[in-house]
Amino acid sequence: MSAKLQKYFLSVFFVFLLIGDRAFAQSTINKNEWGGVNDIFDLPVGARAMAMGGAYVSLANDPFALYWNAAALENVQQMGLGLYYSNLPGGSRYNYLAFTYPTLFFGTFSAGYLGIGTGGIGIADEDGARYGEEDYGRSLFLLGYGYRFFDWLSVGTTLKIER
Repeated sequence: MSAKLQKYFLSVFFVFLLIGDRAFAQSTINKNEWGGVNDIFDLPVGARAMAMGGAYVSLANDPFALYWNAAALENVQQMGLGLYYSNLPGGSRYNYLAFTYPTLFFGTFSAGYLGIGTGGIGIADEDGARYGEEDYGRSLFLLGYGYRFFDWLSVGTTLKIER
């Protein structure tokens, strides 16, 4: 990559750093707005990452980097597919699927899916009589990109679309 192009990307990166604190896409004004309950997508993914107690952020080198640290996508050396499945209490299921595609000169691209669902939730009328069941599920689609400018600087971003 030419020096001029590197300077351009570095300038754009620093501009985003300066204005990034004005974007509150993942926070609320009042942290106790929902009674202090964490979002279900705050649960960790990946057995290796969970065993490390969340310290995986700095070391991610597989498709789970899309969830943990998009800048670490550049540590992925070859195409990969990451799968994770967990049974949660109450018969809920939590699953993750991600694909990474590293390139030689244009960084690493990744796409993923994170979902949670449960079935058999009983529906009752005001008298307590059950008259059916319903299912509940949430999905999160992730698109990520990571690029290494220098040996000491990698940047990344993840677009999350919740359904």
